[in-house]
Amino acid sequence: MLILIKVKGKCTTDHISAAGPWLKFRGHLDNISNNLFLTAVNAENDEMNKDFIY
Repeated sequence: MLILIKVKGKCTTDHISAAGPWLKFRGHLDNISNNLFLTAVNAENDEMNKDFIY
């Protein structure tokens, strides 16, 4: 199984996606998916909006 990102702390859709409150605009799924994990804290490097490449 491929893991995209391991986040720590709160990781519900409202915390990891800035688009959580905007779900009523269902026609903008591309914009919502582009904002996914934008505010998630990476468990590997404790930084927000930064990935960790092995």
